[in-house]
Amino acid sequence: MTKIFQALVIVAVCGVPALATEINFQRSYRYNYLEFDSQDGNQSAREDATNFDRFDSDLSRDFQAGESEAASRATQTSEFSVTSILANGSTTGSYGPPVGSSNASGQSHFEVDFSIAEAVGYSLDLSASNSELGHVRLVGPSFSIDQQVGLAGGEPLSISETGIVQPGDYSVLINVSSSGAVDGIVGQYDLKFELVPEPMFSSILILAMGMVWVRTSRRLRT
Repeated sequence: MTKIFQALVIVAVCGVPALATEINFQRSYRYNYLEFDSQDGNQSAREDATNFDRFDSDLSRDFQAGESEAASRATQTSEFSVTSILANGSTTGSYGPPVGSSNASGQSHFEVDFSIAEAVGYSLDLSASNSELGHVRLVGPSFSIDQQVGLAGGEPLSISETGIVQPGDYSVLINVSSSGAVDGIVGQYDLKFELVPEPMFSSILILAMGMVWVRTSRRLRT
Protein backbone atom coordinates (compact mmCIF):
# COMPACT_ATOMS: atom_id res chain seq x y z
CA MET A 1 0.00 0.00 0.00
CA THR A 2 1.48 3.33 -1.04
CA LYS A 3 1.89 6.27 1.28
CA ILE A 4 -0.73 8.22 -0.67
CA PHE A 5 -3.31 5.47 -0.23
CA GLN A 6 -2.43 5.19 3.45
CA ALA A 7 -3.11 8.90 3.82
CA LEU A 8 -6.48 8.49 2.11
CA VAL A 9 -7.42 5.71 4.53
CA ILE A 10 -6.50 7.87 7.52
CA VAL A 11 -8.64 10.73 6.21
CA ALA A 12 -11.57 8.38 5.57
CA VAL A 13 -11.44 6.70 8.97
CA CYS A 14 -10.83 9.82 11.02
CA GLY A 15 -13.24 12.02 9.12
CA VAL A 16 -16.29 11.30 11.27
CA PRO A 17 -19.09 13.53 9.99
CA ALA A 18 -20.53 16.25 12.22
CA LEU A 19 -24.27 16.59 12.64
CA ALA A 20 -25.86 18.98 10.19
CA THR A 21 -28.35 20.22 12.79
CA GLU A 22 -28.91 20.40 16.55
CA ILE A 23 -31.78 20.28 19.03
CA ASN A 24 -33.06 23.78 19.80
CA PHE A 25 -34.75 23.78 23.22
CA GLN A 26 -37.66 26.16 23.81
CA ARG A 27 -39.22 25.26 27.17
CA SER A 28 -38.89 22.69 29.94
CA TYR A 29 -41.09 21.91 32.95
CA ARG A 30 -39.83 19.21 35.30
CA TYR A 31 -40.62 18.37 38.91
CA ASN A 32 -41.19 15.73 41.58
CA TYR A 33 -44.18 16.07 43.88
CA LEU A 34 -45.37 14.22 47.00
CA GLU A 35 -48.77 14.55 48.65
CA PHE A 36 -50.15 13.24 51.94
CA ASP A 37 -53.88 13.21 52.71
CA SER A 38 -55.23 12.15 56.10
CA GLN A 39 -58.08 12.71 58.52
CA ASP A 40 -55.60 14.57 60.73
CA GLY A 41 -54.28 16.97 58.06
CA ASN A 42 -52.61 17.23 54.66
CA GLN A 43 -48.97 17.78 53.71
CA SER A 44 -46.87 18.00 50.54
CA ALA A 45 -43.32 18.34 49.24
CA ARG A 46 -41.95 19.37 45.85
CA GLU A 47 -38.68 19.82 43.94
CA ASP A 48 -38.45 21.67 40.60
CA ALA A 49 -35.79 21.75 37.89
CA THR A 50 -34.13 25.05 37.00
CA ASN A 51 -34.32 26.10 33.34
CA PHE A 52 -32.49 23.48 31.22
CA ASP A 53 -29.98 22.44 33.88
CA ARG A 54 -29.44 18.77 34.71
CA PHE A 55 -32.09 17.66 37.22
CA ASP A 56 -31.18 15.06 39.84
CA SER A 57 -33.98 14.63 42.35
CA ASP A 58 -34.74 11.89 44.85
CA LEU A 59 -37.65 13.20 46.90
CA SER A 60 -39.02 11.04 49.72
CA ARG A 61 -41.02 11.67 52.89
CA ASP A 62 -42.36 9.70 55.83
CA PHE A 63 -45.43 11.82 56.48
CA GLN A 64 -47.22 11.89 59.83
CA ALA A 65 -50.17 13.82 61.20
CA GLY A 66 -51.74 12.81 64.50
CA GLU A 67 -52.12 9.04 64.42
CA SER A 68 -51.99 8.90 60.61
CA GLU A 69 -48.82 8.19 58.66
CA ALA A 70 -47.74 7.11 55.18
CA ALA A 71 -44.66 7.35 52.94
CA SER A 72 -44.07 8.19 49.28
CA ARG A 73 -41.18 8.82 46.92
CA ALA A 74 -40.51 10.34 43.47
CA THR A 75 -37.23 10.34 41.56
CA GLN A 76 -36.04 11.95 38.34
CA THR A 77 -32.76 12.35 36.50
CA SER A 78 -33.00 14.36 33.29
CA GLU A 79 -30.59 16.33 31.12
CA PHE A 80 -30.33 18.00 27.72
CA SER A 81 -27.58 18.45 25.15
CA VAL A 82 -27.54 19.71 21.56
CA THR A 83 -27.80 16.11 20.36
CA SER A 84 -29.78 14.29 23.06
CA ILE A 85 -32.63 14.25 25.58
CA LEU A 86 -32.28 11.85 28.52
CA ALA A 87 -34.74 11.25 31.35
CA ASN A 88 -35.71 8.53 33.80
CA GLY A 89 -37.82 8.51 36.93
CA SER A 90 -39.88 6.46 39.37
CA THR A 91 -42.70 6.83 41.91
CA THR A 92 -44.08 4.95 44.94
CA GLY A 93 -46.93 5.55 47.39
CA SER A 94 -48.61 3.93 50.42
CA TYR A 95 -51.68 3.83 52.68
CA GLY A 96 -51.93 4.33 56.50
CA PRO A 97 -51.61 3.12 59.21
CA PRO A 98 -54.17 3.20 60.67
CA VAL A 99 -55.64 1.41 57.66
CA GLY A 100 -57.73 3.74 55.53
CA SER A 101 -56.84 6.85 57.51
CA SER A 102 -54.19 8.27 55.19
CA ASN A 103 -52.73 8.09 51.70
CA ALA A 104 -49.34 9.24 50.38
CA SER A 105 -48.66 9.61 46.65
CA GLY A 106 -45.62 10.37 44.50
CA GLN A 107 -45.55 12.04 41.09
CA SER A 108 -42.71 12.58 38.60
CA HIS A 109 -43.25 14.99 35.69
CA PHE A 110 -41.01 15.58 32.66
CA GLU A 111 -41.91 17.98 29.87
CA VAL A 112 -39.89 19.71 27.13
CA ASP A 113 -40.58 21.53 23.85
CA PHE A 114 -37.91 21.69 21.16
CA SER A 115 -37.38 22.16 17.43
CA ILE A 116 -35.14 20.69 14.75
CA ALA A 117 -34.16 22.79 11.71
CA GLU A 118 -33.20 20.04 9.24
CA ALA A 119 -33.96 16.36 8.67
CA VAL A 120 -31.46 14.20 10.56
CA GLY A 121 -31.04 10.63 11.78
CA TYR A 122 -32.29 9.72 15.25
CA SER A 123 -32.59 6.87 17.74
CA LEU A 124 -35.40 6.63 20.30
CA ASP A 125 -35.81 4.39 23.34
CA LEU A 126 -38.91 5.14 25.41
CA SER A 127 -40.63 3.06 28.08
CA ALA A 128 -43.11 3.56 30.91
CA SER A 129 -44.83 1.04 33.18
CA ASN A 130 -46.49 0.28 36.54
CA SER A 131 -47.68 3.80 37.17
CA GLU A 132 -51.08 4.07 38.86
CA LEU A 133 -51.87 7.04 36.65
CA GLY A 134 -49.54 7.80 33.78
CA HIS A 135 -49.41 9.67 30.49
CA VAL A 136 -46.74 9.69 27.77
CA ARG A 137 -46.85 12.05 24.79
CA LEU A 138 -44.30 12.67 22.02
CA VAL A 139 -45.74 14.65 19.13
CA GLY A 140 -44.39 16.53 16.12
CA PRO A 141 -43.90 16.05 12.37
CA SER A 142 -42.27 12.62 12.85
CA PHE A 143 -44.06 11.34 15.99
CA SER A 144 -47.66 10.87 17.16
CA ILE A 145 -47.33 9.03 20.48
CA ASP A 146 -50.08 9.86 22.99
CA GLN A 147 -50.80 7.04 25.43
CA GLN A 148 -52.12 6.43 28.92
CA VAL A 149 -49.80 4.05 30.78
CA GLY A 150 -51.48 3.80 34.19
CA LEU A 151 -52.58 0.61 35.92
CA ALA A 152 -55.96 2.31 36.37
CA GLY A 153 -56.28 2.50 32.58
CA GLY A 154 -53.73 2.01 29.82
CA GLU A 155 -50.95 -0.36 28.86
CA PRO A 156 -47.17 -0.34 29.48
CA LEU A 157 -45.25 1.45 26.75
CA SER A 158 -42.01 0.26 25.15
CA ILE A 159 -40.55 1.78 21.96
CA SER A 160 -37.12 1.33 20.41
CA GLU A 161 -36.57 2.68 16.91
CA THR A 162 -34.29 4.58 14.55
CA GLY A 163 -35.03 6.69 11.49
CA ILE A 164 -35.02 10.21 10.09
CA VAL A 165 -36.66 12.96 12.13
CA GLN A 166 -38.17 15.74 10.02
CA PRO A 167 -37.71 19.45 10.76
CA GLY A 168 -40.30 21.18 12.91
CA ASP A 169 -41.55 21.67 16.47
CA TYR A 170 -41.79 18.77 18.93
CA SER A 171 -43.22 18.27 22.42
CA VAL A 172 -42.50 15.57 25.01
CA LEU A 173 -44.53 14.94 28.16
CA ILE A 174 -44.11 12.09 30.64
CA ASN A 175 -46.07 11.98 33.89
CA VAL A 176 -46.26 9.00 36.25
CA SER A 177 -47.77 8.80 39.73
CA SER A 178 -48.35 6.21 42.43
CA SER A 179 -50.43 6.19 45.62
CA GLY A 180 -51.39 3.69 48.29
CA ALA A 181 -53.62 1.94 45.74
CA VAL A 182 -50.47 0.44 44.20
CA ASP A 183 -48.51 0.07 47.45
CA GLY A 184 -45.27 -1.80 46.76
CA ILE A 185 -45.37 -1.30 42.97
CA VAL A 186 -42.83 1.13 41.48
CA GLY A 187 -44.02 3.29 38.60
CA GLN A 188 -41.17 4.12 36.23
CA TYR A 189 -40.17 5.65 32.90
CA ASP A 190 -37.06 5.93 30.76
CA LEU A 191 -36.40 8.18 27.73
CA LYS A 192 -33.36 8.34 25.47
CA PHE A 193 -33.64 10.44 22.29
CA GLU A 194 -30.48 11.09 20.30
CA LEU A 195 -29.58 12.66 16.96
CA VAL A 196 -27.13 10.53 14.98
CA PRO A 197 -24.91 11.37 11.98
CA GLU A 198 -25.84 10.34 8.47
CA PRO A 199 -23.82 7.47 6.91
CA MET A 200 -20.24 8.49 6.20
CA PHE A 201 -20.68 8.92 2.45
CA SER A 202 -17.65 11.19 2.17
CA SER A 203 -15.40 8.63 3.84
CA ILE A 204 -16.68 5.86 1.58
CA LEU A 205 -16.02 8.06 -1.45
CA ILE A 206 -12.44 8.76 -0.34
CA LEU A 207 -11.72 5.05 0.08
CA ALA A 208 -13.21 4.26 -3.31
CA MET A 209 -11.06 6.92 -4.97
CA GLY A 210 -8.01 5.48 -3.28
CA MET A 211 -8.74 1.98 -4.56
CA VAL A 212 -9.17 3.29 -8.11
CA TRP A 213 -5.86 5.18 -7.87
CA VAL A 214 -3.99 2.07 -6.69
CA ARG A 215 -5.44 -0.12 -9.44
CA THR A 216 -4.65 2.48 -12.10
CA SER A 217 -1.07 2.82 -10.88
CA ARG A 218 -0.57 -0.95 -11.01
CA ARG A 219 -1.87 -1.19 -14.58
CA LEU A 220 0.44 1.60 -15.71
CA ARG A 221 3.47 -0.18 -14.23
CA THR A 222 2.74 -3.46 -16.02
